[in-house]
Amino acid sequence: MFFVIFDLEAVFIIAWAIAMRDVGWAGYVEVSIFIAILVAALVYLWRIGALDWGPHGRRKTPPRDHWTQARELLGEPRSGAPR
Repeated sequence: MFFVIFDLEAVFIIAWAIAMRDVGWAGYVEVSIFIAILVAALVYLWRIGALDWGPHGRRKTPPRDHWTQARELLGEPRSGAPR
């Protein structure tokens, strides 16, 4: 989805580049605002973590096995803890 959003802007910028002499400074200001909005959207997506596709960006705690999680849910002590 992000590819479609940020790839579609290339169509608008290429169209602007073709008509650059005809639109003058007003067109330059408009495309500058357009690019600034795209950069702001990219920074926002980057800050909320939407661009972290790897597993390292999603996991905040080290992985645990299923048995350890089950023991913690049941309230049983860990295997190395004294009883």
